[in-house]
Amino acid sequence: PPQFMEAIRSFNKKTVAYGPSQGDMHLIHQIQKYYKEWGMEYSEKNIFITSGGSEALELAALTLCDPGDEILVFEPFYANYNSFAKIAGAHVRAVPTSAETGYRLPDQETVEKYITNKTRLILLTNPGNPTGVVYNKKEMDMIAAVVKKHGLALIADEVYREFVYDGAYTSFGTYDDLADNLIIVDSVSKRYSACGARIGCLLCKNDDFTTQNQEYKKRRDTIAAGLAAIPGVISSDPKGAFYVMVKLPVDDAEKFAIWLLKDFDENGETVMIAPGNGFYAEPGKGVDEARLAYVLNCDDLKKAIHLLGEG
Repeated sequence: PPQFMEAIRSFNKKTVAYGPSQGDMHLIHQIQKYYKEWGMEYSEKNIFITSGGSEALELAALTLCDPGDEILVFEPFYANYNSFAKIAGAHVRAVPTSAETGYRLPDQETVEKYITNKTRLILLTNPGNPTGVVYNKKEMDMIAAVVKKHGLALIADEVYREFVYDGAYTSFGTYDDLADNLIIVDSVSKRYSACGARIGCLLCKNDDFTTQNQEYKKRRDTIAAGLAAIPGVISSDPKGAFYVMVKLPVDDAEKFAIWLLKDFDENGETVMIAPGNGFYAEPGKGVDEARLAYVLNCDDLKKAIHLLGEG
């Protein structure tokens, strides 16, 4: 659009400063307005600006997948989905469609045959690339049912939303019962013929971070109480992340860590710590210190701290 090119030509700031990591708030508000016009409500906290739709897809895959996990797609599919899966250490598992049926989606029973205990999400483009297929209500209802039944995430790549020539378009974002499962990927690339602008977004209403944050606070409190009960241990007071640095009543934390793994156990169990010297640049610093990560559940954390104290 002319306004886009004019904004580039008239850009004349002396300093290009860091922007907010979530994205420019003015842009976020415009995306909110755009989605409201399509009948979808997204709050500011549900919208994340990305470097094109590709980064949104990459971040979603990295968030949802561990190495060895599977991403369900329908072939033929956008070839770069392979790349996003590989970046996350996952791989795509393709459900076939055929030219004879107009590349329509198979029935639910067929789709479920491709789901394994490694399947984490379904990834699809709607309208489709390369097929141009626009999924009908029956197909979308089937996908929604599969996602909910198997506890999967659904990444809906909807960058071609405006390019529908026959009938109306329905977004997966209008399915209220998919709020906890759905991630929508969008971009200005196709809509405004601005692929090189690298402006995209990720939209998701899943507020799992709140629950996760509360759980990690419990773990922080659990490890703090356990460390306070061990004589001679001096601990940092962590307010964020999920690590705590401790000064131990030992002469060499690295030797102590090795001893814990090789020579110490209680009922066949021991605990592993990260020696503190690796977190210092100056030789000799952190020799009697260690980093502990409270990434275990609270019961296992209590056990780990007990083992550390016994050691």
